[in-house]
Amino acid sequence: MEINGKSARFTRPVLIMRKLSKFGFMGIPLTSQEKTGSWYAEFEFLGKKEFAAVCQARVMSVSRLHSKLGRIPESDLEIVKKAFHELYK
Repeated sequence: MEINGKSARFTRPVLIMRKLSKFGFMGIPLTSQEKTGSWYAEFEFLGKKEFAAVCQARVMSVSRLHSKLGRIPESDLEIVKKAFHELYK
């Protein structure tokens, strides 16, 4: 099941994993609802628990980006990368 966005614009926070070109990037949708299992990676962002839905990683267009919320620490990025590699090895 895909994670749907909130608000009138159906926005969803996404973690940009890698820039692919000036038109696209590899992104992982985020949710604040607690999720467990190998399909999700938990980390903290702006003082709140966030869960990266690594099972929904995909290439996205930069035109879908709305605003920048911030940057996660390298240690948390490594948690998400490890979960991604474990799921797709």
